Amino acid sequence: MKKSALVVIVSWAWLAATCVGTVAARPEGGAITKHFQGTLFTLAEQGTVCVEVLLDEQEHKFGRDMIGIVVHDHNGRDVEGATVSVVVSGNSAPLMTEEKGGGLYLAPNKTLPKEGPWELKITVKKGQIEDSARFALPDAMAKRLPAGKYDAEKLKGAR
Repeated sequence: MKKSALVVIVSWAWLAATCVGTVAARPEGGAITKHFQGTLFTLAEQGTVCVEVLLDEQEHKFGRDMIGIVVHDHNGRDVEGATVSVVVSGNSAPLMTEEKGGGLYLAPNKTLPKEGPWELKITVKKGQIEDSARFALPDAMAKRLPAGKYDAEKLKGAR
């Protein structure tokens, strides 16, 4: 009898731990978080990552002639150890990026256009994830959202 009770208790504990882990892996109500003010932000095309482009030194001090790219998964966790490719329309070669930790990647901005329409495409690859975010400039500058939580489905429809 004691052995049967122990097996039942251990089974329930294992089941509870498995269910808690499963719930934690899902996005919370489809909400995604934009962490900083004055940045470009979007959910990537397939919805696997969020990309935030830090354009100035107001919130992060990482040197002149650099842009910061913050990558988070759909649960708001930092995406570290990814290959991040940055392509500027009209340029065939991607900009080289350097990972700094905490989901932050740096890319040089010396070759970014200063005038006229152009596109910034950021591709993130890690394991099974390969997703891209696009920013049409200068239009994207006028559509910047404040820091906060956003519904992923509504953000998809706003593109």
